[in-house]
Amino acid sequence: PAFIEIKEGRHPLVEVDFHRDFCINNHFIPNDTKLNQNRIVQLLTGPNAGGKSVYMKQVALIVIMAHMGSFVPATEVKMSLFDNIYTSMNREDNIETGESSFIRQQKHIDQEILPNASSKSLILMDEIGSGTSGYKDGGEALASAFLLYIIREVKALTLFTTHFEYLPRLPSMLKIKTVKNFHPQKKRNGHSSFKIVTGKGVSDGIEAVEKSIPQFNPEVLDLSRQMRDIIQKLRHQTLKP
Repeated sequence: PAFIEIKEGRHPLVEVDFHRDFCINNHFIPNDTKLNQNRIVQLLTGPNAGGKSVYMKQVALIVIMAHMGSFVPATEVKMSLFDNIYTSMNREDNIETGESSFIRQQKHIDQEILPNASSKSLILMDEIGSGTSGYKDGGEALASAFLLYIIREVKALTLFTTHFEYLPRLPSMLKIKTVKNFHPQKKRNGHSSFKIVTGKGVSDGIEAVEKSIPQFNPEVLDLSRQMRDIIQKLRHQTLKP
């Protein structure tokens, strides 16, 4: 059976850039990873720029480097042999064929990943279904369906990030024990510590903008908070039977 155990793993390229661009007292925050048949999926939630994508990519790089016989940027690594790594990240529009980034993403997963991945594969899925939103559009429903199909049929070890509200609740609702929620831990000042810990994170785009762009228009921020309250009320009214 496939498994990955990484202690204090690091992203080799980001770590080099970090040491070069920041003062010597700062250091790249390492993270552990443990995936096996009891924990097939690691579901990552939380704000943008929290380190989720870097974490996913560093796991894939460590797997590739280990299979090459290279050194690995980690304190300790144990893993099985993998037959392939499949990724669905950052799809772009194809204007010539009339395919949006959302359609290209779904097509890639359906035609390339699901038919070919096996229980000996590693899958990375970043914000699946985010090209569309709302309960009628089905972005969250498709993301949930892909996740369930991987768990039930493919059984590949998977790192899966999402900003959808209900997707992290799905495993407990369906009593699926092979999925575990993780998120980047926050510091006291609200910024990400880049430490990946267990539990469901909160994705707040308004908060992310406010902390990342100090000079962002305060009136727009206030209006966005008001609109968020209105949208939540409208959603609640629409979903009523």
